[in-house]
Amino acid sequence: MGWTSMKGLDEGSALSMALAEYESHSRLDWHYREANDEDRQGELYLLLENRAGRTLIGITLISNEGGDWGWKHMDESMMPFYFKCPLDFLDRADEPVNESAAKWRQGVVEYHKENGNG
Repeated sequence: MGWTSMKGLDEGSALSMALAEYESHSRLDWHYREANDEDRQGELYLLLENRAGRTLIGITLISNEGGDWGWKHMDESMMPFYFKCPLDFLDRADEPVNESAAKWRQGVVEYHKENGNG
């Protein structure tokens, strides 16, 4: 998936529209159960749940390019190179869906250890 952006949005509106995509199920097969947006810095971590009740960790990037706010959805199975995910999300999600997700979770643990959070 690429980036979605629209002219004239502020950060809050872009975030609201990005989260609405999960709730509408029109573009995504997952809805967000919980979001962690403290100290976001462009990275929003989410616990995502599909219709069968399976939970995984997602990340939505929020960025401003040339005055236009946009977003990009990813999940742990894509091995995103963003590791500030709250550690408690690792315990609250189901088992990793693939090897990339398992490696990404290890990267999250290592990130928090290196930064004195784990």
